[in-house]
Amino acid sequence: MLRRYGFIALMVLGAMALSIVLFQPKATLAETQAPIQRTLDVSGQGRLTIKYDTAEITLGFSAVKETATEAFSAMGTAMDKVSAAMKAKAVKEEEIKTGTLNLTAEYEWNKDGVRTLKGYRAINTVTITTSNLNKVAELIQTAVESGANEIQGVRFIVKNIDVLFN
Repeated sequence: MLRRYGFIALMVLGAMALSIVLFQPKATLAETQAPIQRTLDVSGQGRLTIKYDTAEITLGFSAVKETATEAFSAMGTAMDKVSAAMKAKAVKEEEIKTGTLNLTAEYEWNKDGVRTLKGYRAINTVTITTSNLNKVAELIQTAVESGANEIQGVRFIVKNIDVLFN
């Protein structure tokens, strides 16, 4: 009988040891991971409407003459007239900037496929800047009347756009 109780006691002790090992508390998920980062994400949309305050008019003169000197001289004379006409319309000298100055040989082909020198083309363009947008058409017309024969276009801009984004 003692043997029997000894065996039962041994079984009870073994079961207790096994239950202690199996049912021992474990670390929770919160204890094992890094702390949760809390963030706030915000998105939005904005609209900014800006009126143009400046116009840049690019125009010029182009001519083909027999010699390079004649072409360059004709171009210079025409652009001097255009510049003087712009100044007469209250455009300041610093508002007139040379854009392109070009001199190239022009050739033509005859019916036999022979290329002959036609002359030299001189091209000069300037960009006229004005903050008076009501004068754009008038300035173009004045330039054409004073000798400009190439109008490349008008570009409307906001002069100090960086100020709007500071």
